[in-house]
Amino acid sequence: MEHIGSPAAAGADGYRRNGASLALALGRIVADASAPQLTDAALKALCGQAKGSAFFGVLVSPVRVPLAKKLLGASGVRVICLAGGTGESLPAVKRAEVRRAVRMGAREIYLFPCRSALAEGRAAYLKREVKTIRRAAKKASVLLVLGGLPPAQVALGVRAAAEGGADGVCVRAEDALPAVEGGAGRLRIDALCAGDARSLEDCLRLGAVRVCTPRPEQLAGFMKKRLFPEPALP
Repeated sequence: MEHIGSPAAAGADGYRRNGASLALALGRIVADASAPQLTDAALKALCGQAKGSAFFGVLVSPVRVPLAKKLLGASGVRVICLAGGTGESLPAVKRAEVRRAVRMGAREIYLFPCRSALAEGRAAYLKREVKTIRRAAKKASVLLVLGGLPPAQVALGVRAAAEGGADGVCVRAEDALPAVEGGAGRLRIDALCAGDARSLEDCLRLGAVRVCTPRPEQLAGFMKKRLFPEPALP
């Protein structure tokens, strides 16, 4: 029997702690499956990986919500819907899209806000749009996608999200800290991650709660290697 404090027991405790840390880390990954060229077979494989690794969620376009819901089943992995098209749809159109996505099984909404309103500084319009979608989503979380925008537009989007009742924002890793400083302290911040180790570390270091990536298998592999490194050869 191993005694507490023995090297073997310490090693076992460390292994268990690392295992728990890995589970928590994998639970922060959102697998981005929203690309229109993604096949049903590829989505099936990705959902299988998401279930096996207990990712937080899988991001899909509105037309893929029913299939993703079926594939993920009762696994606990969330179906997240990327709604809003290019962002230039009318609020009423976005509202109808979000309502339907939630009815079909989406538990979170990543929303493209109106890009022209962001560019023109129309804060009131953006706030109304967010409020409209917040009501339509009911219990589903709503996050504004602000990746790839100039800092001033990210700041405006953060303010609209906070004032309109959204749950969070999704930004590039390098915009995570400016988003917090711009007023996103009360909001959840998800970060868009390229899928490499450095991008992941930047996302987590800068305060991202979730990491959305089109390469979840690479991030999962990196996390496993960091927590369970292979022993050095003699």
